[in-house]
Amino acid sequence: MKKAIVLALLMSAVLANAYWPRCFKALPPRVIPDARTIGLGHNGLALTDPAGIGYLNPAALARGPKLEAIWVHSFEGQPETWGTASDFVGASYCLRTGLGFGLSFYHFNLGEYDAFNEQGEYLGRLRAFDLAPTVAIGYQVLPKLSVGGSAAFIYSNQGYYSWFWGSYGPCDAFGFKVDAGLQYRAVDWLNLGFALRNIGPNMVYDSLYSDTLPLTLGFGWEMKPASMGLFEILLVSDIARDLKAESLSDSGDGFQCWWEGLGKGIGLELSYARIVKVRLGYFEDILNEQGGIMVGERYSLRHISLLRFLTQKDVGKFQSWGFCWGVGLEFKGFALDFGVDENIYDHASENLRLQLSYKLR
Repeated sequence: MKKAIVLALLMSAVLANAYWPRCFKALPPRVIPDARTIGLGHNGLALTDPAGIGYLNPAALARGPKLEAIWVHSFEGQPETWGTASDFVGASYCLRTGLGFGLSFYHFNLGEYDAFNEQGEYLGRLRAFDLAPTVAIGYQVLPKLSVGGSAAFIYSNQGYYSWFWGSYGPCDAFGFKVDAGLQYRAVDWLNLGFALRNIGPNMVYDSLYSDTLPLTLGFGWEMKPASMGLFEILLVSDIARDLKAESLSDSGDGFQCWWEGLGKGIGLELSYARIVKVRLGYFEDILNEQGGIMVGERYSLRHISLLRFLTQKDVGKFQSWGFCWGVGLEFKGFALDFGVDENIYDHASENLRLQLSYKLR
């Protein structure tokens, strides 16, 4: 009987290894590198300053400064995240009025993992990472309208995971994506942004595993009310939909399910003398289990929209909400920005972004 049980467990392990492969990864298109954008609740499609050198909307490069260079470092401070960190380096240059060009390089480090071969022999510790160099351009076609596009090459080197043997690998994949966007200045105090991001084929790691790029359609606005002396106010908001993601299961309220299928946020920036800046934001992406209102118990948390929390009874015990914040200092073209979005996750984490930049107007 014992031999039969052992044999059954071994067969189950082999089947799990053969049919349920996993890959530890987080593709560059899923990560926003800009500290300012993070502090504003992940909103940046309509920002006239090109967030992340046009990472969110390349059309912003058409109205960008004469020269801009940034470096962003982000990290998670918990040991269970394997020391996950990323670095983003980019520069943009205004070739002439209404025509901007940008280059950037993105490195996502997923940390080390124990590697085994298919015979279960230990190979040592390997490192998983993603790379994505990007080129972008923005052009002002009309006095109030700018368009832009970008192209990125993606290389992903990850640890293939086997339930039976543990991690072994590595496995890798090559891919590319393009983004397209436009910005329209409706009036002096209101800018609108549109973008279609991550247009490209699946990332194929092997014959059994591939990953779909999140083809995302987004709309956003940037509003600058009249300044009050040395104080300035900026309001931004984005709304987006992953066109390839599955819809949420219908819970009986069609509109709320549709609303929760959209990623959205709102952000506020208060600036004093254009030197000191404080940013507050709210973000929710229920499809990807980020932000919104987290309800339930400690080990059974779930994300719901603010709309559902306010209009539906007995949704569960409130735990936290998708609050983001950031601060910034700017002097003579040099800027230091800090952004935090740790509250959008349902696990202990410290998701921080530190950004250094220089702008030559």
